[in-house]
Amino acid sequence: KIQAGQRSKALMHSADIPATILDYLNVSIPENYFGQSFKSMIHDTSKPGRDYIVGKATQMRSEDDMMGRKIEAYWVRRDKWFYKWNLTDDVTALYNIQSDPKCNTNVADEYPELLKEFHQVALEFKG
Repeated sequence: KIQAGQRSKALMHSADIPATILDYLNVSIPENYFGQSFKSMIHDTSKPGRDYIVGKATQMRSEDDMMGRKIEAYWVRRDKWFYKWNLTDDVTALYNIQSDPKCNTNVADEYPELLKEFHQVALEFKG
């Protein structure tokens, strides 16, 4: 049902994959499920994906504990931007992943309006 070689630059969350599969199977996607179907976008790659991808982190790598340490953190992705907000460590950062794919340079101070926008999206996700 999917034409080979389809390409899109639309943002998609990993939670969208099960929702898309359910849609192809004509099975209702649970109302409270975070993912959304991308079936229509697969058939018309010019359609937009998500405006943002938002997530939550509850563990972080740690040299002190091979299982990692517990944290409360949120992240937002849009276009070339990646925002992270770690409440546990009181760290906020913004990266241009197009020019800095390894997220080595925090540019949050250079883009206060973007920082405010992403923070609001993270707050809404946090609830």
